[in-house]
Amino acid sequence: MSLQIEDVNVYMVHNKAHIPKNLEDIDLIVFGHSHKYLEKEEDGMVYLNPGSCGPRRIDQEITMAMLTIDGKEISIQKILIPHEEKKSRKTKIAEKKK
Repeated sequence: MSLQIEDVNVYMVHNKAHIPKNLEDIDLIVFGHSHKYLEKEEDGMVYLNPGSCGPRRIDQEITMAMLTIDGKEISIQKILIPHEEKKSRKTKIAEKKK
């Protein structure tokens, strides 16, 4: 899916593996699938995976992103969502024995 916000051309796709090779005039690519936060600039394009703000997966952070576009300027703020650390099964069993 392609769209324009102010002067920024955005391409959105669920899986990074499905990003087309030829994306002329695209400034920002937003994708997901891995649920792992990523923000990088490569070949004149900004790549953003805002992560996941749903239930925690494995040991990944719970994140989302606030994207601000002003003309051609792109500003991204990573937002970390606090969560309880997962306890291992052994830790839970040891706590029950106390």
